[in-house]
Amino acid sequence: NIQAATHSLCPIPRTSMSMLPCDRSLAALLLLLLLLPLNCFSWSTSMPRHSTSMPRHSVSGQSAGGSMAMQHLVALSSHIDGAAIIAGSPYGCGSLHGKTYKCSTFVPRSADRELVQYLRRRFAEGLIDDPANLKDMPVVLFSGKNDCVVDTEVMRATYRQLRVFTREERILTSFDTRASHVWSTDHGTCACGSCLMDRGITPTRDATCCNVNNCNYDLSGVSLQHFFGGRNHSAIKPRKKAKASLAWVDQRPYIPGGNPKARMMRCALVYVPTGCEERPSRCRIHVNYHGCQYRDYWRRRKWARLIDLNEYGEANNIVIVYPQAAGDTAGGIGCWNWGGWGDDTNFDTRQSLQLATVIALLQDLDNAVRVSAAKVGNATVPVAREVSDDEPWEEYWSRVGDELGGDGEAARGEALQAETYFV
Repeated sequence: NIQAATHSLCPIPRTSMSMLPCDRSLAALLLLLLLLPLNCFSWSTSMPRHSTSMPRHSVSGQSAGGSMAMQHLVALSSHIDGAAIIAGSPYGCGSLHGKTYKCSTFVPRSADRELVQYLRRRFAEGLIDDPANLKDMPVVLFSGKNDCVVDTEVMRATYRQLRVFTREERILTSFDTRASHVWSTDHGTCACGSCLMDRGITPTRDATCCNVNNCNYDLSGVSLQHFFGGRNHSAIKPRKKAKASLAWVDQRPYIPGGNPKARMMRCALVYVPTGCEERPSRCRIHVNYHGCQYRDYWRRRKWARLIDLNEYGEANNIVIVYPQAAGDTAGGIGCWNWGGWGDDTNFDTRQSLQLATVIALLQDLDNAVRVSAAKVGNATVPVAREVSDDEPWEEYWSRVGDELGGDGEAARGEALQAETYFV
């Protein structure tokens, strides 16, 4: 569980349910302690110093992350500057009977009233912010015609629900591109509609086109311009080259009570623009929720570098926060909790374990970034592999070292950044 992982002297990198035994020799353990970097994966964690107020921020997400972004928007609408929902689902969709089918394939119009009533009931229970905050909320909705994972009809249902609370002119929709289940850009070699069925991304297969399609639609730019380019806001500047580095931030201290039902990875990724390095919290903040991803950082870092948010962040002093979910077998490995699944009944409210973790991190953003000693640059990240129970520590690190050209110390640091830590 999370608390065990936090306090153990033997955190284990792994990509399956198997674990390395912890009865290695004391000498090997001391050697490992000396060689591990002081980063997100170190055994001591700084206690968060939460601020008294929640910072204003915008939010976006794709797939399960799109549904999570919708929950984030509705639950915390008094603190949100705008939201982009990509291939997600309406608020409360996880409460519907037959949710797995309906929230990915077709939400009948007969469910529209139920979804609106569900939202209002959550507010009456004091679990979400006043939906009146949504009236002038800038929202972007995106779905591609070739999305075979979450049908466009589900996003049309999302539009219908928002129209009850949000003025029509504040909602931008794009349902006409031929994008597959991806984030859309206006550049690159991934043709619109690439990775049609997403039959599985492997470390030996280039995942780029299963993350982004060039559909000549700049989703990141359109969204940020809609959020911040209107009255009382300066226009969003064109994107510029982003830094290679991302901060790895330990999420564990922000999980309420260390509750294992939060189903969070150990680390979040944060892009801090050059102009925000001194004090990130003084800059605008944008939260992006990934879709269902395998539990390794190789793919997750790739996502964060492909969708152009970092480039717009660099040009406009917007800190980009990429929280990371572990998911579970009930709701999906690597997925955000969009359906409750019996382990967090307040999953779509301010009391959501996952949402509370993200907000606590935002409240402590300066400290969280400061104590993140590890920066991920252009170094090659080793392929995440399953670690066998029978493989000794020394052989494991030697194998990873060979993958990085024999640099043992670099191997330890890079492997800790690349391999999955289950909590």
